[in-house]
Amino acid sequence: MATTLALRDVVKFYGRILGVGPLSLDVPAGAFVSLLGPSGCGKSTTLRLIVGLEAPNTGSILMDGAEIGATPTHRRDIGLVFQHYALFPHLTVFENVAFGLRYRGVVGDDRAGRVRAVLDLVHLPGLDDRYPHELSGGQQQRVALARALVIQPRLLLLDEPLSSLDHALRQQMQSELKRIQSQVGITTVYVTHDQTEALALSDLIAVIFRGRLHQYGTAEDIYERPASAEVAQFIGETNLFPGRLEPGAAPRRYVTRDGLVLTLEPGPGLAGVLSIRPHRVRLVGLDHRDDSVNVVPARVERLVFGGDLLRAAVRLGSGTLVQLSKHNTTEAQQLLRQPEIKIQLHPGDLRLVPVSGDGAFAGARTHG
Repeated sequence: MATTLALRDVVKFYGRILGVGPLSLDVPAGAFVSLLGPSGCGKSTTLRLIVGLEAPNTGSILMDGAEIGATPTHRRDIGLVFQHYALFPHLTVFENVAFGLRYRGVVGDDRAGRVRAVLDLVHLPGLDDRYPHELSGGQQQRVALARALVIQPRLLLLDEPLSSLDHALRQQMQSELKRIQSQVGITTVYVTHDQTEALALSDLIAVIFRGRLHQYGTAEDIYERPASAEVAQFIGETNLFPGRLEPGAAPRRYVTRDGLVLTLEPGPGLAGVLSIRPHRVRLVGLDHRDDSVNVVPARVERLVFGGDLLRAAVRLGSGTLVQLSKHNTTEAQQLLRQPEIKIQLHPGDLRLVPVSGDGAFAGARTHG
């Protein structure tokens, strides 16, 4: 049965510098959870706390409800894959993968069988006798993953394992990693700063800024319903319109700082900043709905060809600059090559999101 992981009010300081916390997080059994945030936000520090390479100043870390704070790293039964794989250059693929089994006293046919089974799982059969320098980057990554899985750990931790691969190989390995994790059913915590990677791989995403958890939920929740303007900006591209709600207006209306008045759908929230994703901005004549709500004229200032996507920056009469993206079709090209167009910021696509504060301890700087 897969393992659960829980962090309860975990705090880590390096002297006076805040690394993490207070951070609480529940990882369900068998889930793939990504710790996502910019460099230095504390996600790798959190991983080191879980595996036992660092000790928290306060708080608890539990596996299946049992506190593991006093358990040495080598007894936590955790598989770990580092960013640069940390393969032994003088050992073959077989010997690298078998290293953890040898340490645990697994010998003979049992060890050989488990190594070959996990090499089959990661699609590396027949490479037992090769050395790391004879492998491609993707193959080395698979060896590191096989070495972590062969000991049959209760928990798998991965610290940006795909960051050194080129774009095409990284996408291929994302699919492979998700396939392997689903097939094995192991509870997995994955550290990344790549939003696209987190959205593609994860059952749940924990967004961390300055050592604090700002949002935790499914990829769809975080992308479509960001908890703050900061999350909205970090998870993909977005347009933000500072302004205020018009008090007592029915339907709800929002007045931007530039004086643009936009109608909103009924919903919670009395203050915040208005957000709309570029792909949600509708083009009149292409994909707008049969109503005139929030239809505004715009001037195309920049059009960028992006393969299957067209990206445009358009200026509204109020002076507001809006980013939009459309699938690259003949109709979209024809419309966006015109100097003057109309766009629709449909009420159903607009989100009023809070403006988050710093979220860190007063006066503290962040580390790791």
